[in-house]
Amino acid sequence: MIRKTLLVLAALTAGGLVGGCEQQPTGLSTDVLPPPTWPTAVDMSWPESASPRLVDAPADLADAPPMAGVAAVGPGALLGPVDNLGRFRGQPSAQAQTLEPAQQHSFSDIGVDVDPDVDASGQWIVFTSTRHNIAGDLYLKRVDGVTVTQLTSDSATDVQPAFSPSGRQIAFTSDAGGNWDIWLIDIDGRNRIRLTDSPAPEIAPAWSPDGRRLAYCVFGQRSHAWEIWVMDLSRPGARTFLGYGLFPAWSPDRKVDRIAFQRARQRGDNDFSIWTVDLIDGEPRYPTEVVPAVRDSGWAAICPFFSHDGKRLCFTEIRIAGDAAGQIDHASAIAVIDADGTNRQRLTEARGLNANPSWSADGKIYFTSDRQGRESIFSITPTAATPAQRALANAVLANQPATATVPVAP
Repeated sequence: MIRKTLLVLAALTAGGLVGGCEQQPTGLSTDVLPPPTWPTAVDMSWPESASPRLVDAPADLADAPPMAGVAAVGPGALLGPVDNLGRFRGQPSAQAQTLEPAQQHSFSDIGVDVDPDVDASGQWIVFTSTRHNIAGDLYLKRVDGVTVTQLTSDSATDVQPAFSPSGRQIAFTSDAGGNWDIWLIDIDGRNRIRLTDSPAPEIAPAWSPDGRRLAYCVFGQRSHAWEIWVMDLSRPGARTFLGYGLFPAWSPDRKVDRIAFQRARQRGDNDFSIWTVDLIDGEPRYPTEVVPAVRDSGWAAICPFFSHDGKRLCFTEIRIAGDAAGQIDHASAIAVIDADGTNRQRLTEARGLNANPSWSADGKIYFTSDRQGRESIFSITPTAATPAQRALANAVLANQPATATVPVAP
């Protein structure tokens, strides 16, 4: 099934269960995406049925294909429940739940709804859905409405939509040209423009607050790693290398030119953590780890997104577990943290799928969840952390079982 959640887990390496998104995914299959051009041969086939499934993992990772140990977060999966773009795959062991009341915003009895983004007014939501097309198209709806407007409709897979600050355009990832590239489309579905056209996969666009630049990810042909670049939209050929990582998110605070992203350790288990970097005179400075991965417990931090004032970050906590019998399962939760790395708070239980958060200007966090049995769009409003929520966050950091001990809201 489609997921950024779907590009959230891309590329686990042989060394770890949830990291290494910057590594090359190989030897995987996906039940979502058609076969785009990839740097190396990849089995991108999927069954006619859209039902989720787990892939079999070798009992001994040493027997796995090169660079396979685990899949990738965001887009891409080697062995785990994520595909080549780091997206989750597999049936959750339990339905997701929240510690705060959650509101459902998308409804369909077939397919999945993922990759939510809300415009600056907080009135409109754009997302990817397979309700009418197994490949995945872009849809637009009011956050409190029921009807949906289909923006794209073709054989291509269109994912990861992002509203421009003006709300008049949407940047997104598509394989319409035979390879993953960054595209633009007007809010009325017209004027579809291809912004990138290289042999390498290019994914995950993120707008600058002034709407003049886009940050995005490229799988480096020389580095064989996921790289983050910045494009000047007035001069698409003018691009700046930011660093290695995935899923950039630009801070709305114009006092600083800051981008958050997920980055894997270059040693050990390669788990992802959340970093920020400042652009000063167009050059990246002050790389700072804001949300560390918790190595011993296997929790990684992926898919960051800033609050409307740039003072906080929401993100996905994820853990992928495997055993000697090759059984793989995952747990994920939505969490928030202050931009200075303090006041970490978990908003949902780590059961089932809770991923790909996007923070709206009205304070709500929109995300993908399977709490009703099918991936749909939900929102949750962070409040001051309760003792139980602080205990959950502290349990993760202390490598203790992170299970809720308080009543769960329906």
